[in-house]
Amino acid sequence: MRTIKIFTYSTLIAFASCTSSPQPEQKEVPMDMMKPAKTINIDLALLASDRDPVCDMKIKDAIADTATVDGKLYGFCSEGCRKDYVEAHSLKDKQDR
Repeated sequence: MRTIKIFTYSTLIAFASCTSSPQPEQKEVPMDMMKPAKTINIDLALLASDRDPVCDMKIKDAIADTATVDGKLYGFCSEGCRKDYVEAHSLKDKQDR
């Protein structure tokens, strides 16, 4: 009987320690990332799409940047998405040549 109790308690302790979720790591955010996002006002009818072509986020309320690629104007949620899209298109253009 004592062996069963010890086994039961040790099993409960093992399960309890496995089910507790670890706390996320806390990191400091660089000051330049804490700046409020800049947005621009532009007529949505001018854009090729109402979504960011990189991350597919709806941009109708917060366009952070734009770029013209292949004669079409694209809106982006962030400068990073715009940079990625322009770089990907310039690499594609070089491969097509």
